[in-house]
Amino acid sequence: MLVSDVSLVAKLSVLNAHSVMVDLSCNAKKTVCMVFTPQSRSRIVSSEFPRFKSGETFIQFVYSFKYHGHYIASDLSGDNDILREICNMLYVLIV
Repeated sequence: MLVSDVSLVAKLSVLNAHSVMVDLSCNAKKTVCMVFTPQSRSRIVSSEFPRFKSGETFIQFVYSFKYHGHYIASDLSGDNDILREICNMLYVLIV
């Protein structure tokens, strides 16, 4: 999602307000924020971003995370995920 930090804070506020109304809680410990660096340096909007909160919990910034069984990295490379898949295949072949 391409949004400004102000827009993201506003969206998180709306999410928190609506979740309280329907007695729903967001698990901020499982929620992460990742900044993707654009390939063109002229498209970089900022090198620093404020800490975002979901409710009373700060959302952690990460460089990679696992999503539906695959690792997504902030540098847009799939090297770690490919290496993990190769290791899994080799393990299956050996066992």
